[in-house]
Amino acid sequence: MLLRVDFKPLSPFKTFPESFTLFGSICWGVRVLYGKNEVESLLEAFLEKPPFILSSPLPRFREDILFPKPALQGGWKGVRNTEEYKEKKAFKKVQYISTDTLLKILKGEIKTEKELWEEVKSKPKIENPVKRVNVIHARINRISWTTTGGTMYNEETTFMATPFSVYIYFYDVSYVEKIQAALRFTQLGGNKSTGMGYCEVSFNQDTLLKEFIEHKTGRFITLSPVFPSEHFELEESYYDVFPLLSAVEGYYEMPLGNFLKKKFLYISKGSFIKTKELKDFHGSLKEALRLPDKVVYQYGFAFPLYVRGG
Repeated sequence: MLLRVDFKPLSPFKTFPESFTLFGSICWGVRVLYGKNEVESLLEAFLEKPPFILSSPLPRFREDILFPKPALQGGWKGVRNTEEYKEKKAFKKVQYISTDTLLKILKGEIKTEKELWEEVKSKPKIENPVKRVNVIHARINRISWTTTGGTMYNEETTFMATPFSVYIYFYDVSYVEKIQAALRFTQLGGNKSTGMGYCEVSFNQDTLLKEFIEHKTGRFITLSPVFPSEHFELEESYYDVFPLLSAVEGYYEMPLGNFLKKKFLYISKGSFIKTKELKDFHGSLKEALRLPDKVVYQYGFAFPLYVRGG
């Protein structure tokens, strides 16, 4: 079952939420609404086979859902003149593509960066709806618990200028109701105590991408960051990577101290991955921190859209 979750931002975000941010929010929602045993059961299920997978947030532009620009083979013939240099530089600035452009890639009609650029520049320019801005805060004196004698500091936050959508593909539909309740309940990301991460949430059935999830081939484009896997043919893939070092969530249930998770390496969303074998899912849930009374996990499953014809 493929479910599209539509979010209308009501506040800024600490950082741009990714699939692992959403997974953390879902787990906390399940924990608060259904209890500790239920969230432990959910995590145990993910350690064997994920009952569902999540895409990262996909912004909207004029009612169209935008997708991260896929990493494709080049197709460029070098930089022979100033005009070609400008075109290649302009292509690097593209961050999102339209739904119909993505479908052409998935159907094998667009195979290279050069072909993608020809398609993108023939369409209206897509403005990046993700804005990073600085917000001024007063520093609190932790002895007097006032701002007396405190200084001001800047904090970078993320504003989503438009609504955004997230796709959830359920292998086990018995989880649908609980996940919907959890997403209605929780905020997304950090700084919840200062009002960040609030959204209005709605749910819709959407079959647009379903065939590209269920009809598996040897290559896919991931809509979420994924942990590297021994099942990936990385030498024949096109991808970027990034490290992530994050803190343990402490808003709903404060841990006994401030803890950082292990540092993880992710393959970025939009990467074009070739696989050694066809699998029901790609990626894993990894242990991020072990505390005396609990284990913290990090989400790293791909949301794969399989490309026809390899």
